[in-house]
Amino acid sequence: KIIILSQKKTSQETIKTSIMMCACSTISSSAAPLTTTKPTRPYTEYNIFFQLEREYILQVLLAVEPTYEPHEIFHPSQPSYRGPNLPPRYAELVLPNDWYVPGKEKRRKRRHRKSHGAIGFHELSLKIADAWKKVDD
Repeated sequence: KIIILSQKKTSQETIKTSIMMCACSTISSSAAPLTTTKPTRPYTEYNIFFQLEREYILQVLLAVEPTYEPHEIFHPSQPSYRGPNLPPRYAELVLPNDWYVPGKEKRRKRRHRKSHGAIGFHELSLKIADAWKKVDD
């Protein structure tokens, strides 16, 4: 797919465009084969935005330290990632190395971690929904 970007964009439009490009790249990313015959569905723009915005709120606004092992941390230069650069707002976040791969829950068991306790899910989802409304403007 080819996505043409205009020369003049606001920061909100740049975030939305980058998220759309990430959503497109997850479709073509090579994931480990699953035992089922049904293919995994690609993430939607909102799924990708939710993951990035959640980490942004936790790490930047609430100063919660991520608990990933060094080998679990995402680097945009890793060979398996074929997507675009992350928007500047999310460029400094510490993300898991497979944050963009759909169906990862089926490939690996979720590690038990103590909850951060900094924000409840309801409040977090309201903040993310408000941020999504601003991106669409």
